[in-house]
Amino acid sequence: MALFSKKNQNPPAADTAQENENKVSRPAEEETPVASVMKDSPFGSFVMGVLDVFSLKEDVDVVVVGRIIGRALPEDAVYVTSLGNDDEAIIFTNLAGIEVENKKVPFAKDGLAAVRVRNGYRMNLKPGSVIFTRDQGPDQVRKAYLNALGEYYIQKKNMQLGKADRENLSLTDCVELSRIFRLYLDQIKANMTDADRKESDQRLQYLKEMTLDKLFNARSIYTVVNKKTTEPHMFSVTVPLKNQEGSYYCAPPDVRLITKAYVKIFGPMYDAKVYEIREIANDEVERNRIREFLDQIFHLNGAEAITLIYDNVGFTREELEPRLDREALMEGSSDESNKTEDERAVPITNPALERWILLLSQTDPESSSQADVASRLYYRFMTKELANAKFLIPISDEVEKLAPEENKETVVEAGASLKLPVVPGRNEKPATLLFTDWRRLRADYSQENALVQTLDEVLERMDCVINLNKATGTGIYLSKETYEQLKALD
Repeated sequence: MALFSKKNQNPPAADTAQENENKVSRPAEEETPVASVMKDSPFGSFVMGVLDVFSLKEDVDVVVVGRIIGRALPEDAVYVTSLGNDDEAIIFTNLAGIEVENKKVPFAKDGLAAVRVRNGYRMNLKPGSVIFTRDQGPDQVRKAYLNALGEYYIQKKNMQLGKADRENLSLTDCVELSRIFRLYLDQIKANMTDADRKESDQRLQYLKEMTLDKLFNARSIYTVVNKKTTEPHMFSVTVPLKNQEGSYYCAPPDVRLITKAYVKIFGPMYDAKVYEIREIANDEVERNRIREFLDQIFHLNGAEAITLIYDNVGFTREELEPRLDREALMEGSSDESNKTEDERAVPITNPALERWILLLSQTDPESSSQADVASRLYYRFMTKELANAKFLIPISDEVEKLAPEENKETVVEAGASLKLPVVPGRNEKPATLLFTDWRRLRADYSQENALVQTLDEVLERMDCVINLNKATGTGIYLSKETYEQLKALD
């Protein structure tokens, strides 16, 4: 007697596989070996990536089809998890039977099999879920998860994703599928026709749109922060150009994101002395926090892309811009509602400059020859942007200002003095503070108004520090002399 009937009622995930059954070009079941039956086995020890799920009529048990690695017994105590889900718990249960090639068997080993899972209907099992015994380590569980995703969605479904897949796949699932599918395409690209490439591009694009939907609707995401700058670390590489001695290419910087499901796996890979892993959470009050974060890293920090866990999975600023919808985003932002009239009237930002300031601040030129080369490049690029930048200088509220004229310039009465914040500079000279945007100014000056100045206007009178971070003591110190020296480097 079979463990399950073909007349299933509301299977948790099997309907997607069934509706595409006739479309499968490389069915996994026909090209891979089935599980071999073991006559003698002292205990079960296995991991199984789920490929299909079937509900049982009027029963809370479910039957799953998947690939067993190891030995499975009908009454094994097992754990069940969906590794890619953000809040997935590891559930303890038991098997209640095993089938190989539609026949009940006492044992199964290394291959395709169907197992009955007690109370499985409550576990939200889906392709990519993993069933395993307690002796299996995290690496074996993750490998089974990745193999199941690849076998079901790429090998069996040929990446023809539908509505049910959009509901079943998590953000982490989408990231892993993107990575695996790209690797698969690299392996077969020599044999692909133009039509194959076009079809693959369309399926990748559909997966990218799905991934973005999951990202913006996530409860939380994590980013890699540089402890020195206290900002998301800007990842960039500098490499020499071929056949152009002394010339280098600096890759557009990206910001690294890690999904909640993977933060415990990938977070520890970053040196805790240099980085911290920071959560960006959407909640009931701040539902746009992830969008606001992306807006800040692009339009304030000057990042050009984000990567999701891996270097080869991510999105450029241009790809994300249509989804940020800055005007609507600002209308619903708590930061926007707290802005002063000055901030709304003078929306100062300098992303092209801040990009190089952050890269320069997080780079130690003495750590390696490559870092020294990169640091010199950052100085050159920063110097070019300094000439075009407009900065904010906090001024005391004690200065009474007149209303702005039609040209948006604020007129101060003749003879009035401006009280500017200063810090001890070099050669016993004071240095004033400049900020590239309101967010950085407001970090230390919550109520002050601001004066808008160019760098040349400031350096005619005094030295300055750009974006002084009082918490870390970092900032870019410039005098008129050092600025001239920087311009001479170009």
